[in-house]
This record gives sequence, C-alpha cells and structure tokens, in this order.
Amino acid sequence: MSEANGATEESGAAAHRSIAAVLEKVSRSWPDRAQVRRDRFEPPVLEPNRPDFLDDLLPFGAHAVYRAYAPELQQQVLTCGWLIYNQKTIAIELDLITPACIDLMRGPGAGGISWEARAVIAQTLTDEAYHTLLAVNVCKLASLHRDITLPRLHLHLLERLARSQAAQEPRDGWLARLAYATVSELFVSDYLRLLSTDRSIQPIYREAVAAHERDERTHRKLFPLLLHGLVPRLCERQRRVFVNAAAEAILAFGDREYGAWSAALDCIDAPDRRRLLEESSEANASRVMEMDCSVLRDTLAQLGLTRDAYAIERLAELDQIWRTSP
Repeated sequence: MSEANGATEESGAAAHRSIAAVLEKVSRSWPDRAQVRRDRFEPPVLEPNRPDFLDDLLPFGAHAVYRAYAPELQQQVLTCGWLIYNQKTIAIELDLITPACIDLMRGPGAGGISWEARAVIAQTLTDEAYHTLLAVNVCKLASLHRDITLPRLHLHLLERLARSQAAQEPRDGWLARLAYATVSELFVSDYLRLLSTDRSIQPIYREAVAAHERDERTHRKLFPLLLHGLVPRLCERQRRVFVNAAAEAILAFGDREYGAWSAALDCIDAPDRRRLLEESSEANASRVMEMDCSVLRDTLAQLGLTRDAYAIERLAELDQIWRTSP
C-alpha cells in the first residue's frame, strides 16, 4: 500500500468515526427532544373567527377575485389551504420520508450501515409517524368544525417523483425517492417556521406545526449524515440519478399545486374560481417559490457529489432559474 493510499484510508476511517459519534449523540438525545415523547396537547378548541391558514401562503392571496370574497368565504378558502398543506404533509411522510428511511435501513444501498445509523433511522421513522398523526388530527378538526371535506388530492409533487422513478432503471428508482426525501428534509423546516411563528392562525394548529418543526431541526442535519456512508458506494450512474432527482425535487417542492386547489375550490363552490386559478397560474408561470439552493449545493458538496461535470451543470441550471425569476 502506498503512503498516499494509506493516508486516504486513514482519513476515511476518521471521518467514519466522527459521523458515528455524531449519530450516537443524536440517538442518545432522542428521548429528551422527540416531540412524540412530549405530546401534551390540551383538548383541541377552534376559535371560530381566527383564520386556519395564511393569505401569504395561498398561490392567489393577492388576486382581486380572492380579495373580493366575503370574509366567510375567505375563511373557507383558508381552511382549504390548511387541508391541502396537511394532505401534502401526509403524502411526504408516507410516500417520501418513510420509504426512504426503509431503503436506507435495509434497501439496495444498506450494506455496511452502522448500528448508530440504524438507531437514528428507527427514531426518525417514529418521528415521521407522529407527524402523520398530527396532520391527520388537525385535518379532522378543520373538516368537522368548518364542515369542509376535501377528496384525496392529486399532488404534482408525487406525480413528478413517479415520473422521475419511472425514467430510471428499476434498481435505481429508490435513489430518486431518496433524493426527494433529502430535499424535503432540507427545506421543510423553513416552511414550517412560517406557520409555527405566526400568531394570527389557530393556536392548536400553530402548536402542531411547531412540534413538527422542532423535530425537523434535527432531521435537516440527519439525512446528509446518513448518506455519508452510502454515497461512496454509488457508481457514476447512480450518482447522476441522485443529483438529477435532487435538482428536480427543488422545482417540485416549489410547485403551487394548482390541481389540488382546483379540486378544493370546487368543493366550496367558490365563485369565479376558474379565472382566479388561471390568472394566478399565468402570473406565476415564470416565477419559482423562493428557496435557497445553496443549502442543496452545500449538502451535495459535503457528500462529494459536486465534483462531477453533470452535477456542476445541473446546479448552474438551478441558479439560472432563480436569477431569472421575477
């Protein structure tokens, strides 16, 4: 063995020990920080005149049609926003995060996974099940108190993931989902923070979102740590799949889900809803929801995934989208 190779192996072993130590620390802290261990919510009560969601988070919150609605109808629209948000949360937990954790635990890339990593993944699965329960409970509360029941919505996020997976070889589809899950964990806490700190919405909803956000502060750091042991075992084709899917996921998470909104506004028979959605969609066609791509760039760099030419090109494309968006 050459001196250079020996130094590289020693450096890799040191990095592995460092990551294992961090994962062990995270695992030991779980009983004290996990929100499922601290569930102390009082019996839920809605305040009839408080909004269920934020105008600023509607894809058409500033549109004249929406602004002209009577306060009672605006309240119904905001309830729909809350229900759509939580249906999407449930979908992310069930269709992205949970399967990705299972793949990491025992899937195609699970060879050599450490006991520290297994413990953290199992704890994360418990957290995500609790987040699903929170979302189910607040959806039930909103539906019953506001007398609005939405159908199961078709979400662009899941449709885009399905297309991404279908475009891969069958053995690589799990990597596309893992990339989507990683992007979700990197960015979801920013969105949660908006709702968890706004004191105008229903207190019980704010508390539920805040509990979710407290867990996600840790999850945001976890996926990159868990991927450190996986990425070195990926071939160039698999690295390309992961990077491309991560870039797609950024755009998918920025989608405003007009299809879901069309179904929701049909349910409450909102007047002039076709014009509202069509004009809002046209106005937003050249815009992307503001997301800090540097977070993804830094994560891919930490994982050693920004050295390949296609990764550099893909990230440059994302930067261009953000620079040219009005």
